[in-house]
Amino acid sequence: MKAIVELRHVKETWVASLLGAVFASLPLPASATTGPAQSGLIAQASNAVNANLNPAGLTRIRQPEWVAQALYFNSTSDFEYRSDQQPGKFSDKEGGSSYVPLIYYARPLTDRLGLGAFLTGNSFGEDLDDSGPSRYLVKEWDLLTASLVVNLGYRLTEEFSIGGGVSLDYTSFEIESDVLNLEPGASDGEMKFEDSDVTVGWTAGVLYEFTPTTRAGLTYRSDIEPSLSDRPSFKNIGPLRQALFDAGLGVFNRSVGLNIRLPQAVFGGVFHEFANGDSVSLDGGWVDFSDFGFTEVTLGDTTLDSESNKLDDIWVGTLGYSHQLNEQWKASIGGMYISSALDDKNRSYSFKLDRVWGVGVGAEYKWKDSLIFGLNLNYYDLGKARTEAFIDQTGETLNGKYSDHYAIGLDFTLRWIR
Repeated sequence: MKAIVELRHVKETWVASLLGAVFASLPLPASATTGPAQSGLIAQASNAVNANLNPAGLTRIRQPEWVAQALYFNSTSDFEYRSDQQPGKFSDKEGGSSYVPLIYYARPLTDRLGLGAFLTGNSFGEDLDDSGPSRYLVKEWDLLTASLVVNLGYRLTEEFSIGGGVSLDYTSFEIESDVLNLEPGASDGEMKFEDSDVTVGWTAGVLYEFTPTTRAGLTYRSDIEPSLSDRPSFKNIGPLRQALFDAGLGVFNRSVGLNIRLPQAVFGGVFHEFANGDSVSLDGGWVDFSDFGFTEVTLGDTTLDSESNKLDDIWVGTLGYSHQLNEQWKASIGGMYISSALDDKNRSYSFKLDRVWGVGVGAEYKWKDSLIFGLNLNYYDLGKARTEAFIDQTGETLNGKYSDHYAIGLDFTLRWIR
């Protein structure tokens, strides 16, 4: 029982961090789009980006093209909390920046068959304030993901197309936390866990074109199950804590294995272009997040109860509108909403998900027929995330919420049509 309790905060932090990997593999905030606030995902199918997000849309690509994107996110997160055993208020500054490079390619192979591929790498992490008791839960974590996806789209009729593809996904994860030494006045020790894995997933999609300017699409993304295993390393562990480790009462003196499931998802959308060149898009999706979690947790040679995270499914909606200013310039606006994966009562300190809403504006400039530039500016409100958490090492309970919790996203697109 002691091992299971001590393992809980490692599991919860790993789940929270892997949320970034979910967003990277689905058309959500950390994924590339060509519209502000993640609009125009599934049915637009007018360039290498959204045609790859729904591989059936590759049948609408008439010329080979490359799209390079650079996404920048900067988040501000001030989490304030109190302890039931210590006076005063504590604050953790959890903000940070991340950069996401993406390369997309699409081309027709025949009149009915289209090929697409894209490569992306994502980096997520937090370096938290280490002065409060929350440092025994998590002090710093980093998540690196990279994906290579190859898609094909085939036109069955003039109106109906199908598509699919496979992805090769790399995940690397590292987490550090402090360890409470038991000698009076002793400084804290440190624990570090890190590992990586490669998994394979697949995507399928359909697209129906009611008219040349009106279409609807649907995509499905499979779940994937990365597996991590490591014997955590330590620094500055005192003799009393080391004695507990040696006696087999601690979790971190043995290898820890984590098998996790990233959930399946379904997204649909509609797109319409008006006679004056303006267009509107509406997209929605379901992520099977209640199935997101650990399929197996091992401690040494022992398989532990993986225990439920009590997650809710996620629902996503985006709306976008583009206005053709002239032959060269286009302006766009967009909005999006993602429901919370957790109720207030089910949050923990290292797993503080809440609902997300965002708005964005964008501009596109056609320098010449073969070269198009795009820029989007997005704002995301990430919610208060009221949380209660218990620290096993100190026996205290923390209660808190975010006073500031938002992110700014900026993405730049260069589209080259050969």
